[in-house]
Amino acid sequence: MMRASRQAGFTLVELMVALLIGSVIVLGAGSLFLTTLQTFQKVDELSRKQEAVIFAAHTLSERIRIEKDNYELTCKVKDSQCKCTLDNTEEEEPVVTFHRPSGSGCAESDLINKQGSKFVISLPLEQNGEKLTFQVTPRQPVIDEL
Repeated sequence: MMRASRQAGFTLVELMVALLIGSVIVLGAGSLFLTTLQTFQKVDELSRKQEAVIFAAHTLSERIRIEKDNYELTCKVKDSQCKCTLDNTEEEEPVVTFHRPSGSGCAESDLINKQGSKFVISLPLEQNGEKLTFQVTPRQPVIDEL
């Protein structure tokens, strides 16, 4: 009479299949985590640039509309990054500081150019050193024309 043997535990093949499935799940979760982290860093960088642009544009527009164009842009290399500061020369205080994109150089540029009755403002914030440009018209000349 033969006794039936009872097996306790897993076979080697079952254990290897379970390890393979577990490894695939862990690698997928790790990849998802890294992708999410990179996306978060890019969104954070973009939001900081947008914040600097909005603040600088609002401040410059407000002051130019009341005919005060006393701003100067200075750029310096610090810790291998180009750091630019928009200064109010009348009050001798910085308005906003931002980092220029890498590869765009660190040369200062004309910030405000007057063209007729309007001012053209160029902030060097775009990729590859391109400038974000917008126009502001002082209020008094427009009111005088009415």
